[in-house]
Amino acid sequence: MFAAWSKRSRQARVAGLAAYHRARGAAGRARPFLLSHLVTGKCNFSCPPCLWKDNRAKGLSTEQIERLYRQAQELSFIGNYIWGGEPLLRKDIGHLAASSRRAGLVTMMNTNGWLLEKRLDEVAPFMDLFVVSLDHSRAEVHDRLRGMPGAHRRVLAGIEALHRRYPSVRVIVNTLIMRENADDLGNMLDLWRSMGVRGYANFIETDLSRSDGMGDRAAHLDVEGERQAEIALFLLERKRAGAPILNTRRYLELFTAGKPRYRCHFPKIFLEIYPDGSVLDCVRTDRPIGNVAQEPLRQILQHPRIQGMIRDGERWCCVHSNADRIDTSNLWDLRPESLASLLGFVSRP
Repeated sequence: MFAAWSKRSRQARVAGLAAYHRARGAAGRARPFLLSHLVTGKCNFSCPPCLWKDNRAKGLSTEQIERLYRQAQELSFIGNYIWGGEPLLRKDIGHLAASSRRAGLVTMMNTNGWLLEKRLDEVAPFMDLFVVSLDHSRAEVHDRLRGMPGAHRRVLAGIEALHRRYPSVRVIVNTLIMRENADDLGNMLDLWRSMGVRGYANFIETDLSRSDGMGDRAAHLDVEGERQAEIALFLLERKRAGAPILNTRRYLELFTAGKPRYRCHFPKIFLEIYPDGSVLDCVRTDRPIGNVAQEPLRQILQHPRIQGMIRDGERWCCVHSNADRIDTSNLWDLRPESLASLLGFVSRP
């Protein structure tokens, strides 16, 4: 009973604080209230579309991350999305998850699933949600796309273990839409349902700048033009028929007529922190705003480019194609379907 009460109390706190932050935004005083924290750049997979893998990146220490989470709590942050790289490669990831929960943050993790079952007992007691990557219903194709033999089997085993051992912790699947799996999306939706999960289908992003040219090497995977519209219409039809798709209809409809245009509110909601502690300006990525290893989070939030990102995002920036940017922006605008999608995001099927 206490666990159920605690969960409801956390959800009520999140809802209340999110409303408070949106009210501040309406009054022109918006600032982010969720951390998007890349705890490492290291990854054991070799996914061509990846824009973030950096096995040479030096991460923050355990103590530095603990301090960051305490500062986030003091500043009324309400959630922490842990990702990378592959966060489960960090030896201290269980300790970091516990630190996030102690700071009162709703704690979520994005993982490729390779180590999910093995390290489940270290992290799951402190998690509210796992987002697990899965790109094809057939093991041999998923493993090839991810550059890791056996990955598909371990993803399914990790999700099954999570359902069995921690049924109160939610899990959703993230599928990148690309040429290699466009014809498999129907099978993927059936697989989601058979696993008892909901999921997001996101068009890959290969046109964002990367100094190492990774985006250029993945450009052949892009789905564009009429084919992109066909896929969006197919997913819309399956969503109307009850498929466990968390993307909103509005998100999918945007892709029926080419590159979507939308008002980006992402910088009002998420503060992105990279493995070395850098806080990047998401519209001027070559100019870090600050570094949490060198200055307090409160000081970084007072930087003029925090408000600059917010203004630029609203006015002209809509380069991203993924649902977390677009549906989050629609949520900020209080679109009813986006609110319903959020409820699906935070509840079991």
